[in-house]
Amino acid sequence: MELKQFMSELASAAPTPGGGAVSALNGALAAALTSMVANLTHGKCQSSEDLVALQQLLTTVQQLQHELTAQIKADAEGFMPLAQAYRLPKQHPQRADILESALAGAVCAPLKTLQLLAQLVPLLEQLLTQANQLVVSDVGVAATGCSSASQAAALTVYVNTRLMHNRKHAATLNAQTAHLASANVASCQKIYQQVLMQLT
Repeated sequence: MELKQFMSELASAAPTPGGGAVSALNGALAAALTSMVANLTHGKCQSSEDLVALQQLLTTVQQLQHELTAQIKADAEGFMPLAQAYRLPKQHPQRADILESALAGAVCAPLKTLQLLAQLVPLLEQLLTQANQLVVSDVGVAATGCSSASQAAALTVYVNTRLMHNRKHAATLNAQTAHLASANVASCQKIYQQVLMQLT
């Protein structure tokens, strides 16, 4: 889907794409920007060890970008069974079980997004010390994107877990989500502050 079409569908009354897709897109953009910084730093490496490390980083971040982009579609696909479950008559004998299963499915993409973003954070930390100084600001921009995407993905998990009848499972998902989101945001904030100190 092209960006113009995505924006048009996002702005419409259709239930998808929604917040989960936006968080995945923000994460993919942060990964793409990280890749740009790495590519522009490539020729500035001072040693063969730095060059190898940067090449490994590029390979990893490009894969993360691909996987985060995939979560945009995955989020919409994860929501469809939930939308169908809500349309079932309330007297349907299996409605509660179907709804519970659909809610569990709807958290998969945002939780995966959080896990992928957790893998992006150390790459940003690595680039902070290696980056071409002309694009160090972009490390900070990527960090803010990663932070925002993490917070957004967490909200998409919570909006589904709050409706689960299995509160033990919901609590497990919430704890996992909170841990990932808080760690991502805290690390990204540190990166942003370090970039800010370099620029001011």
